[in-house]
Amino acid sequence: MIYHLIFNFVQGNSREWTIPSRFADARIDLSFNQPIQVLDTWSADNNSATYARLGSSTHRPSGGATSKDVQDGSYTRLRYLGIGYNLPQKVINNIGFNTARITLSGNNLFTITNYAGQDPENVTVAPGGSSISRSSDAGFAYPQARTFTFGVQLSF
Repeated sequence: MIYHLIFNFVQGNSREWTIPSRFADARIDLSFNQPIQVLDTWSADNNSATYARLGSSTHRPSGGATSKDVQDGSYTRLRYLGIGYNLPQKVINNIGFNTARITLSGNNLFTITNYAGQDPENVTVAPGGSSISRSSDAGFAYPQARTFTFGVQLSF
């Protein structure tokens, strides 16, 4: 058995998560996906909410960010896990191969974070694909894909 593990981590990184500033608009368009935090805005039924009521100017005073927009971007991610197994020589000789190996790998298997956005590594991307800010997350970028790969290596 052969194992490969790659973790990466960031500690002490602050990110501007701009999603709560959208709550300043009293008319949230529910035909688009909304973050779960929209359910934690003040209303008569939810008077202990984390965020002010929808449409409140406290979400975006003078067009600027508030302290609620700043999130701890620290995380630990299992970036890669690979497992390989060489079949025993007795088994592969019976089926006519010199060597046989089975592999399984996965990328971005899990992330440990308290970050409220989808992915603490996301960056704000302008139309056309150019990165405009590495420290803010407007929620438009897709999170990193989780992928799995299975392989068989045979030699005759």
